[in-house]
Amino acid sequence: MKDNIRELIVDIHHIWLRTPISVFFYCLSRVLFLFGIEKKGLKCLLFSIREAYLTHPIKYLKNIIKYDAHILVSNISPPTSKQDVIARTIILSMPVYSDKKVVRKGTLLIKFSHVFSYFIHHSIIEKLNSQFVFILEPSWAGYADADILCFLSHADDCVIQASELQDRILISSLYPNHKATQFGSGNWADPDVFLPRVAHKEFDFIYVANLNPIKRIYRLLRAIVKISKKHPEIRGVIICAGWGKGDLVHYSNFIERHKIEKNIMLRSGVPQKELALLTSSSKVSLLLSYKEGSNRAIFESMLAGVPSLLLAENIGTNKSYVNEHTGLIIKDAFLEDALIYFIDHWRNFNPRQWALDNFTPTATTTQLSKLLESTFGNRVNSHLQLKCNSPELTYIDNSIDRIKINSQLFETFDCQVIDHELLSTFN
Repeated sequence: MKDNIRELIVDIHHIWLRTPISVFFYCLSRVLFLFGIEKKGLKCLLFSIREAYLTHPIKYLKNIIKYDAHILVSNISPPTSKQDVIARTIILSMPVYSDKKVVRKGTLLIKFSHVFSYFIHHSIIEKLNSQFVFILEPSWAGYADADILCFLSHADDCVIQASELQDRILISSLYPNHKATQFGSGNWADPDVFLPRVAHKEFDFIYVANLNPIKRIYRLLRAIVKISKKHPEIRGVIICAGWGKGDLVHYSNFIERHKIEKNIMLRSGVPQKELALLTSSSKVSLLLSYKEGSNRAIFESMLAGVPSLLLAENIGTNKSYVNEHTGLIIKDAFLEDALIYFIDHWRNFNPRQWALDNFTPTATTTQLSKLLESTFGNRVNSHLQLKCNSPELTYIDNSIDRIKINSQLFETFDCQVIDHELLSTFN
């Protein structure tokens, strides 16, 4: 029951309250700044913008950054561990030197917003600025975030992945010297893991989600209760990751109480290879949350030859990737109709080929390389190693030891020139 109430609150908040909440916290931030309570004032202002991208809060933030960017430091996350940073970074290309001077910067990709603050707290960013262009892959939509903005304020050259259009507009407005691109975490899904393995479809749908109420699992359960009355044969699978504030038992109880055990298989903690097989065995992959980062599950499903169903109300997913080849975008109110449609019409889509052409690690790396060349010219080494999220950061080339390379990098970043052993790794 508690999870159901939390999900209802999520719905009411997203549909009705985002704009008034944004206005309230913007006004509160102005009052706090007026009385010199700047740290809390900035926190309220950033929250206001994340709620709704209104003009006045963004203009106010732009003035703050212009005249006192250092204030952002007061709101960044506490530093994470060095081990976490090593796990969340990957060198895509090494710097090029001549007479111990950098003639072309390398590229360093950093994943997850909370990791960015480590580089500020430990003053590493100033030491790496001369050697790397930074590629940022934030955790979540809503880039009015102190960790993100503070990093951008300190970085000389930066490309930030922003699958949500509003985030790209925000970053381009605040930091026109940096580059915001539509890449996201989903662009780096592994096409060799997610394949069209199964011709016979065991499931009509699959939903991969964590237990956070924002994933709106109850919305899907209620839809199946309705659909099963006219289509008792409908069957799908819900894969739950083990984090979030929800409780898997509550979902199981709902399924049992409404007698839809034959219609839904509920799983948790599924290994990636099994997930790929379950995905390939489904007719459509769902994304029912109202707000996301760059969701990886629906892009992995496209690579597996499975079309996707995305809500029009969703914030954070690149909607251009869900098109006539790859799936449908629908209003939440039409979820039941769309699920029934896909039972018989899933063959109308051919998502894998479009995915291979547009957002595999190879295609995305090619686009990123061209972006670096057009933005920075000869100042950057744009010959990039292929990386993927499978599910964590890794090189496509298994012979490259990412953890060893990163450990060496953090041991030698004080030096003007990165040591020869590290430079020779990609040769």
